[in-house]
Amino acid sequence: FVRAGMAAIEEEFGASDWTKLRREAHSLKGSSGYVGAVSLQQVCERLVVAAEACGAAPPAEIAARAVEIASRGAAACDATHIAEASRLIERVRSELTALCELIDAKLAEN
Repeated sequence: FVRAGMAAIEEEFGASDWTKLRREAHSLKGSSGYVGAVSLQQVCERLVVAAEACGAAPPAEIAARAVEIASRGAAACDATHIAEASRLIERVRSELTALCELIDAKLAEN
């Protein structure tokens, strides 16, 4: 599921589908927290916020954050937001690679 999630994030970024990218990043953020991958969880949270800044439709329970983002003038997706999302996706890829390597090493020990 980890590699599929990364592939989906990259595909959605390429298609500028900010709502789906936000959903996928949010899901990966939750899974990361569940397994204790705190660094990955934090990067995914930042990617969620970046996707929202580019126009992702946030769920009702985080509508307050969307208002905050809009009040900062970040509602319109511009080159800065896209560059930030791209940089964060690279960080997610790096964190996922490290996590997969750690899991593979632990499995090899057993």
